[in-house]
Amino acid sequence: MDEHNPYQAPETVKAPPRQRRTGELAPRGARLIASMIDFVLMTIAATPLFVIGYLNGWVTGDDSAREGLIMTAAFLFGYVVLNGWTLHSRAQTLGKLMLDIRIQRIDGSHPGLTRLLVHRTLLPNLISLLPFIGIVVSIVGVLMIFRRDRRCMHDFLAGTRVVHA
Repeated sequence: MDEHNPYQAPETVKAPPRQRRTGELAPRGARLIASMIDFVLMTIAATPLFVIGYLNGWVTGDDSAREGLIMTAAFLFGYVVLNGWTLHSRAQTLGKLMLDIRIQRIDGSHPGLTRLLVHRTLLPNLISLLPFIGIVVSIVGVLMIFRRDRRCMHDFLAGTRVVHA
């Protein structure tokens, strides 16, 4: 026999935990942390090229344009070495893999390695090298993440978005 005690504290009903849906937009913070992880890893991977460039006299301090191109090439090399396979197979950099987010095309399909490397990586890096306007375009491109669709300039150039994996 179940008696009801009018003085008993009411039971609370816990809401079920929010289930993250695959394909839901990734949080801005996760994208930032993934980007920071990728930058640190790329710097480590690019360091041997910086050292080789310095020892061979490619980096002299006299020609900033040449040094900018060498640094960009070193970072892109590090990016491809570290992330090439995971980008090709999973559309994730190592940072995105650690945070369980990935890149997809707007229609939800896999973006493909060429789109990821050329449109999403190489093109924005080349734009950033343009005198005066490059830095402005780069800053505006990153600040675009505060739009409702959370897409940065490189996402627009590649027709991609970043979602939960």
